[in-house]
Amino acid sequence: MVLVASRVLTGFGFGSFTVSSVVALGILLPAELQASAQALRTSAIFAVAVVGYLFGGFVYGFLGSGAFFSIAALGPILRALLAWRWLLERNDAAVPPSAGDISEANARPR
Repeated sequence: MVLVASRVLTGFGFGSFTVSSVVALGILLPAELQASAQALRTSAIFAVAVVGYLFGGFVYGFLGSGAFFSIAALGPILRALLAWRWLLERNDAAVPPSAGDISEANARPR
């Protein structure tokens, strides 16, 4: 049950990361580099997934299914708590850019 509930947090975190990384690359890079940066971002996500699958296989093989599913259920919850604590401690947290800010940043010649 906890594993199923933790999938909501995992999906929310992945969606938030995906959107924020695409927007950040769009703001930080000139237009001619954005496609390459998005391709590298996608490649990095797949590489991290492969490492995660390998680690999960080792945990399942050496520690068994109980440990594997316990880690899988507690991992997203612990990451959410750490992220929440980190965000509360930040005093310089930037306000997310508005749609107008993004369009102005992309319209500026670089």
